[in-house]
Amino acid sequence: MKPPSIGELTERVAIKRISRGTADGQGGYGADTEDTLMTVWAKVYVVGSTVQEKAGSKREARTHDVTIRYSTVPRINDKVTWGSTDLRVVGIVPIGRYWVVLECAPWVAAM
Repeated sequence: MKPPSIGELTERVAIKRISRGTADGQGGYGADTEDTLMTVWAKVYVVGSTVQEKAGSKREARTHDVTIRYSTVPRINDKVTWGSTDLRVVGIVPIGRYWVVLECAPWVAAM
């Protein structure tokens, strides 16, 4: 992976953490909360896509690399919101001392 130049960070992304709601005492949980940890400039690169067929319908699943300035804040399973697209962080790759690449997959909400 080649580190970007600072001018390539042209996309605004929000990195969020989802916290599970508290137990309600009846086997369920309250509403999940979503906290925005940081909003940063990033380089978003679509790495690839696959077409999956589930329940008789085709769906495209893309994978993305989101490069940001180095930070220890993002963790696996955090949510990256890029415009109207939500992505799940599935890998974190530091590049030197100045950059980190968040390897992302489509965000799928559990029911």
